[in-house]
Formats: sequence, C-alpha cells, structure tokens
Amino acid sequence: MAMVLELGSTLPCESEKLQTQYSSSKDVLVSIGSMLTSYKAYAYPVVAPAGRRCQNMKDDNLDNHHHDKRTHQDQEFSSVTQTTLPFDSLRIFAVPCRFISRAAMTTYATPVPQDVVEQSGTLTRFSTAVHRDHALCLEAAHKIRGDFLSKVDVELNAKTIGDCPVLGPVHVVAFTIPECLPERLAIMTRFTDFTIMNDDYYDAVDTKTVAAFNAGLQLSLQGPNASTSDGSSVAIKTKQFQASILVEMMTMDRDLAMDVMTTYSNGLQIATSPPSGISSIEEYLPIRLVNCGLDVFQDMSCFGIGIRLTQAEKQKLSEIANTALYTAALINDCHSWPKELKYHLETQGSEIPFNAVCILMRQYKCSDIEAIERLGEKYVELQERHLFLVRKLEQSEGVLSDAHRKFIMAAQYAASDSEFWSIFAPRYPTKEDLEQPECVLVDGVFQWKHALANGRQEHNSAVPVNGAGATNGIKSSQVNGAVAPGTTPSAKVTHCKVNGVNGSKHENGCLGNGTKHRLQEPSDDAVKAPYNYINTLPSKKIRETFIDALDFWLEVPAASSSTIKSIIGMLHHSSLMLDDIEDDSLLRRGNPTAHTLFGVGQTINSANYIFVCAFEELQKLQSPHAIGVFIDELKNLHCGQALDLYWKYHTHVPTIGEYMTMIDHKTGGLFRLCVRLMQGEVSRKTEHIDAWRFVTLLGRYFQIRDDYQNLISDEYTDQKGFCEDLDEGKISLPLIYCLTGSDPEQTMIKGILQHKGVGEMPMALKRLILAKMRNGGALDSTFLLLQDMQEDILRELKLLEAAFGFENPILELVLRRLWV
Repeated sequence: MAMVLELGSTLPCESEKLQTQYSSSKDVLVSIGSMLTSYKAYAYPVVAPAGRRCQNMKDDNLDNHHHDKRTHQDQEFSSVTQTTLPFDSLRIFAVPCRFISRAAMTTYATPVPQDVVEQSGTLTRFSTAVHRDHALCLEAAHKIRGDFLSKVDVELNAKTIGDCPVLGPVHVVAFTIPECLPERLAIMTRFTDFTIMNDDYYDAVDTKTVAAFNAGLQLSLQGPNASTSDGSSVAIKTKQFQASILVEMMTMDRDLAMDVMTTYSNGLQIATSPPSGISSIEEYLPIRLVNCGLDVFQDMSCFGIGIRLTQAEKQKLSEIANTALYTAALINDCHSWPKELKYHLETQGSEIPFNAVCILMRQYKCSDIEAIERLGEKYVELQERHLFLVRKLEQSEGVLSDAHRKFIMAAQYAASDSEFWSIFAPRYPTKEDLEQPECVLVDGVFQWKHALANGRQEHNSAVPVNGAGATNGIKSSQVNGAVAPGTTPSAKVTHCKVNGVNGSKHENGCLGNGTKHRLQEPSDDAVKAPYNYINTLPSKKIRETFIDALDFWLEVPAASSSTIKSIIGMLHHSSLMLDDIEDDSLLRRGNPTAHTLFGVGQTINSANYIFVCAFEELQKLQSPHAIGVFIDELKNLHCGQALDLYWKYHTHVPTIGEYMTMIDHKTGGLFRLCVRLMQGEVSRKTEHIDAWRFVTLLGRYFQIRDDYQNLISDEYTDQKGFCEDLDEGKISLPLIYCLTGSDPEQTMIKGILQHKGVGEMPMALKRLILAKMRNGGALDSTFLLLQDMQEDILRELKLLEAAFGFENPILELVLRRLWV
C-alpha cells in the first residue's frame, strides 16, 4: 500500500531494527521499492526472480559499480547512503527528496502494490503507479485494433497490454501516464497504439520504405515532404486513420495537440535514418531520446494530464526531465535487444540495430550480456543524477508549481512504469525465450561467443558491403564491360555537325553552306536558379496537402495527381517570386528573397520560365478541358493581383465586398485550379457535388488569416519581419477596418501610407498604426470574422463528406491546424 510520511514520522519496515527519523522540512529519505509520492524506496533482489526483465542486470555488479562511483560522486550525492536491511534479499539506497504534502498528491495515480514491485526485479528509483481507471485503456485498445482492421484492411497487434500480477491485464498508457485525465485515456491509448504499430512497420521494411512511409505521415502532421500519391491503398488509409486520431485530439485541446504533432513530425526524420558514427553512450542518449519517441511521449503526457508549459519552462526543466527519460530509453533498448538482434541476423542486408547495447559492445568490446549489465549500472546512475537535480532545483527555488511537479513526475513515470510494464508485456521476448546465446561484435559482424571460444567463426549477419554499390572493391555500371566503370548507361555523347565536320566547332560564328543544322539545347541552370532557391525554403505545402486530401475523395490516377501537384507547385513558387518583387519584400520564410540574391531581372525571367514549364506539364493530363481551365484561372489570378497592386499604389481603400472579390480571384484561383483539374481527371461523376462555396471560403480564410498573422504573429515576424505588410503598403483587411470612416486619425494613417516611400517603414510608425488597429477594434473584428469563417468552412466540409459518402480526416486536420 502507498504511504505518506508526515514530518517527523518514521519509516515502516519489516525489521524493527531499521528506523529512520525525519525532522527536516526540506528532505525526506526515500526507500523500499518505489518513490511513494513523498517517499522513495529503492530495492531490488540480489537474485533476479523468474519473469521477463533485462537479462543479467546482476545486482552484485550494480552494488560494486555504485561503490566505485562514490569516489567521484561524493560531493554530488553526499547524502545518498547505503543501509543493509536485516532481510536477505534486499539492499536499500536511501535518497533525499523534498517533502510533498498530501494536498499535492496525484489524483489518478495508484501505487502498484509494493510486494509486486519488489518481486518484479525492477531497478527504478522512482514511483511505480497505475491509473485508477486503467480498464478504460483496455476498451480503447481493443477498439483501435478492430478499427485499424476495418479501415486499413491490415491486422496488427500492438501488444501493449501486459498481464501483471494482482492487477491483471493493463495497457502501457495506464502505467506510463497514470495521472492522465480519465476523459483523455482513450485517445492517448489510440495514439500510442498507432505509433507502436508504426514502429512495428519499421521492423518489416527497408530504410527506403520507412522514409517514404514517414514522409506520408508528415502529411497529417505538418504537410507532405514527398509525393504521397503512390497508389498504395494501405498508405492512404493509414494517413486517414492517423488524421482521425489527431483531429479528435485537436477538438479536445488544440494547443497541446499541436505540441504533440510538431514534436512527432520532427522526430520522424531521425526515426527514418538515425545517425552513424556514435561512439559513446553519452553521445547516443540525446539522439535515442528523439529516435524512440520519448520527446513525443513527454508532450503526450502533458496532453493527457492537461498541463501547459511554455517553451521557456520546458527548456528550464529539460535537463531534469531528459535525465529521467534517458533511463526509459535504456530500458527500451535492454528489453527490445533480443528481438532486434534476431531480426538483424535473419534479415539479409539489414542495418546493425540502433541500440545502446550495441553502442556499449563497440565501446567496451564486450558481449551483449555484459553490455546489458553496464546499462543497468548507467540506469541507476542516471536516476540518481535526476533526483539530485530535482533536489537542487527545489533548494534554489522552493516548492515547485503543480505544473512543474507533474512535468517532472511524468518523466519519472515514463521510466519506472515502462520498465515495470516491459517485464510483463508480450512485445519483448527474452534471450531465453528465443534460445539466443551470448553474442559479441567482431569487425562489424555479430557472432556467438561460445562459437569463438570453441575456435570457430560463425557469421550470423550479412557481410558488410565493401563500398557503395561495389562488390570486391570493383564498381561498374554493367557486368559485361560494355559501359566503362562509373559511367551511367543512359548517358549520351552528342556529336553536332558544324561546317560538315563531326565534333569540331566553328569559332567565327558562321554556319556552313548546305549542311543541316539544329539548335543545341541550352542549359536551364541559370534560368531555374532563382526558382530552385525558393523551392528549397521551408514550406508547409498547404496546397499539396489539399490535393492529397481531395484525392481521398476523387481517387485521381496517381500520375495525374502527381502532375497536378507539380503544376500547382510551379505556379505557386513562380507567383511568390513575382509577389516579393512587386511588394519590395526582403524576406521570404525567414530567408532572403530570390530577387535580393539573383537580381530583379533574373528573378522575373525565372518566374516567367516556370510559368511556361507549368504549361508544358499541363499537357500530360488526360482531360481535353485542362488547358481552358488553366488559362481561365491564371487570368483570374492576375486580375486579382492587379487590384491588390492598384490599391496599394494609389492608397485606395476598397469596400469589404471589393476586397473579398479580389481574394476570390487572387488567392482562390490556385485552389479552384486544383479542384477543376482533379475533377477533369476522374472517371466517376462528381458534377453533382458543388465544392465552389467550400473552395471560395477556404481561399478567403487563407488570405485574411495571412493578413491577421502578419500583424500579430511572432512566427511571421521571424519569417518576414515585424508588420511587413505595412512596409509594403499593402491594403489588408485589418487596415480596411481601421481606415473605414472619417476619424481624423484615419486621415493621419492614410497620410503615413501615402508618403512612406520605398523600403521599410520606421518602427515607430508601424507601432503607431498597429496600436490604432488594436485600440480601434480592427484586429478584434478580423479575429471574430476568422472565427465565424472557421465554423462555416467546417460546416461546408461536413456537407461535402455527406455528398461523397465518407469522412475526410486529413482535410479536417489540415484546416484545424490553420485555425487562429
């Protein structure tokens, strides 16, 4: 049972000989198995009990290691003491921790029975708890497995339910987020099982496939980084399934859900291809924390618990939290090692596991069992370090806030409860389960230790490739020698006949008589340089995401969908280059604009060339109406841009209706072009489905949101500069609200705009205008309009879902990520 020590109370113990008096309001000695809110008990058996656990984490080694470390840790851990209990199988380390009052105790976390923790063989120095409503997780886990099968047509078992003594079946979320709000347990379970299924998908495919799969997941998280129209029904359904989970999280708590999605998206890049060349555990752990998703898990815990910390607060607590999370990574590596080793040995050409066991095998030239023992020592050392850092923080700042305490406890639960769960979870077979001998790493190849001892060498993994694309040190593009080594078979040597002589050049510029000549195809390197530059800048790629979401409804052939993406991308980036010139912008997405690097003339020429390339790409589409649609919407786009430029040049304030008409042409043009081109490529009849109002609302929202964010968003300030629309003299909707009427101050603002000149407006004038917008209600009016438009857009989305006959979670997620 859980116990809470009052100040001055004594430690209950099976032995009457051991009693410790507590008299300090600062520190409480923590002992016996798990940290019981205010009281930490750390105990582990000398002989590991039967059951699943990290193999050969021998307690004798831990004790010896702890004793050895004392010489250089005396100052840091001077108050950590060792006491021998009078019962045979336990050793106790008492660790000072700050007293936490009854009022600060958790609401939903229930300590796991002490005898169960002790018998499990866990090494943790933290609390081990389970959610009081853990049965809710079981219901959600069974449901997501059925939903995944029905929606994706793939049967996967996340194996996230462990059969624990006394407790029975318990899901990993009930252990690792035991303070989760009950109403968020189900969605946390669904999200966890999806990500674990994703992890299982990695185990069965190669790196190239993983990269493509992760790029597809980015679609739901921040926009696609690669073409997702790969014709894979499973991939599309998986993205939609993930999006449905994220939409549900967004409706519960948008800000915390956004944190989870951002962190998850960033981590996918490392998960795809972890870096090589890591030589120490200290170098490995920060990368592994992201690679195994523990940074995402910490944000998931914040979502589940409902705690909100600023980035500055998270940064302040990062060393404390990460030190605990590192031990969760080590536990994961220990328990998953036999399974990862088995896969590597049985899979030709697979990479060596990215695992701490392997790192230590290299670093210390030891076997995997010896490496696991060392990881146990590192595990204890890191948790001691974590407790020291917590104590140090409390000594300097006093009692922690509830949010900070829960943030730190979330990291502790991630470590201690994942260790306890891993012991009983079916995900992790032990070396004994797999009948897997002790293993060593020799010249990058795993070998059984007993085989080496008997004088035999048994290569149990694929022989490393001796050079990129080479066999036995020889690299050749064709076996029969017809093509020289290093030469691409498709490369062509072109001989131009000039003045009747093959291969010669006429230097005086004259063409010979009677000879057939052709124009040599020019290089497009120079003309595409500005376009290539702007195409590499960071982008959310909303329009491409919009195409993928529509594709789920329309089922456009993959080739046509890819072509339409290419066309829209070319037109979008071409218009950005021209917009930056026309608006005198210096920054684009936080980087110099193309014309500031390549010159105005070259950038205009590049933009025009890309327009021609887009028209060339258009000819790949099947619809005979594609060219007419293309011309129609490009005319609309340029007419809308003309109105925007005309108002800016003449400082003319249009009516709200005129402004909306301008948006419908300028911004709505590309969205309409997407829809019309896609509809022209499908065989199914969609004429009866009218998406015009939805697309028009989306274009208006996109532009007005941009107007609003340009004035109030820190992100926009970083990417484009402070109130950059005022620098260029743009007549935006907030400015129209501000300038509508006959107030003398409005005349003053018009005068500022009329006489501001080219370049940046003085900061004092921008702050003055922004203050007038805020005080006069222009910003509030814009915000309220955006809120109303969000409801209208979602209403139109639901009408379209009803017309098509099924929901489109990806499209809804894209929209919700845009909301202000």
